[in-house]
Amino acid sequence: MSQDDDDASAPKKIKSEDPFHVSTLFKTVGKPLSEKRLAKLEKHFIAKVQREIEYKLKKDENHDVEWEEEEEDEEEEEEEKEKEKEKEKEKEKEKEEKEKEEEKKEEGKEEKESKAEPNEDKTFSFPDDLRAFYLAQDGAWNDNEYKVHELNLFPLEDGIKSRLNIFGDIDLILEWAEEHGPENAAKPGYLLIGCEGEYNYLFINCNSKSSSYGSVHCIVNNCDEDKRVATSFTSLMEKIKELKDLAKSKKDHVLCELQEEKYSG
Repeated sequence: MSQDDDDASAPKKIKSEDPFHVSTLFKTVGKPLSEKRLAKLEKHFIAKVQREIEYKLKKDENHDVEWEEEEEDEEEEEEEKEKEKEKEKEKEKEKEEKEKEEEKKEEGKEEKESKAEPNEDKTFSFPDDLRAFYLAQDGAWNDNEYKVHELNLFPLEDGIKSRLNIFGDIDLILEWAEEHGPENAAKPGYLLIGCEGEYNYLFINCNSKSSSYGSVHCIVNNCDEDKRVATSFTSLMEKIKELKDLAKSKKDHVLCELQEEKYSG
């Protein structure tokens, strides 16, 4: 047998840089997010969190207030993506002098912004390991329609948009937040990151001032359950990998197993 035959028959090695076990846990992954796109989505997430907080404050003050759903402009989003592609092509063709001028302009803008807003609120931000995940792949899934028995991690934009829908509406999310202890997935700053089936959903705490910043909660919304299942996104993926190795069956509900005492916290 030749060396080539040996190489062909040898099992393919998983990439060494796979801290979240994506290669072994999921069938499909999304394209990596750019730093620029990630930053834009983070700002959008923070804006939605602040809207929730403002709504609750007004409700607590007995003001008549209505929750206005944001208008989604898919065409505008597509146009922005196309513009980004065009800018990338232009940058490749630009001369060195022009690039330096642009960098100086950007630096000047950043200095002005930092001086204008020295007390910018940094309360809400994505944990570093979650950020690393989305920079490597925008979501990972086993079933494109997120069906029963399949574990999926949502593309970031989908998670931001769908948070309220999981609980029903803004008033139901406020009710859940009040009834499930000091830390739960309905509190401001929790980002929806994934699901398994119709009822099990994963949320991560993005409130940097919280003592449990970065921890992951799993809710079962048809059973009114909300429990912390991991102290970080990295820990979550380690536990899921362990459970998958033990079960060796796609029919087992990994997130339900995660809610057992020995795997929680």
